Amino acid sequence: MRKRASRRSINRSVRTPKSKETRWEIVAAFAAFVIVLAIGFSYNPQTTGFVTGSSSYHNYCADSDGGVNYFLKGTTRQGNVMGRDHCYTADNGKEYVKEFYCQGNQVLWEFAYCKYGCFNGACN
Repeated sequence: MRKRASRRSINRSVRTPKSKETRWEIVAAFAAFVIVLAIGFSYNPQTTGFVTGSSSYHNYCADSDGGVNYFLKGTTRQGNVMGRDHCYTADNGKEYVKEFYCQGNQVLWEFAYCKYGCFNGACN
């Protein structure tokens, strides 16, 4: 005579563990979420010197270091567009300053090589 399988054993045999692909997709999605979250919290335009915003509500541009001045750290603004001078070290080890300045009513920037190094947004 054949034994009848209990419901409990049938249910257990029907369940399948998540496949490796599904687990990998969950891990990848979580990692992507964490990376996006970390980038969002770490980006601060006031400390990075990136030009941010749009320039729709003021018609003048102002530069606190008086224009192109590689030896003085400055902040350049036009409306809600802002750039702060900051140092940059190239792959070859040479130091540059990213100098923001006004040209007409626009905030522009350029890199300048600092022969004696760069510190706190200005060439030495």
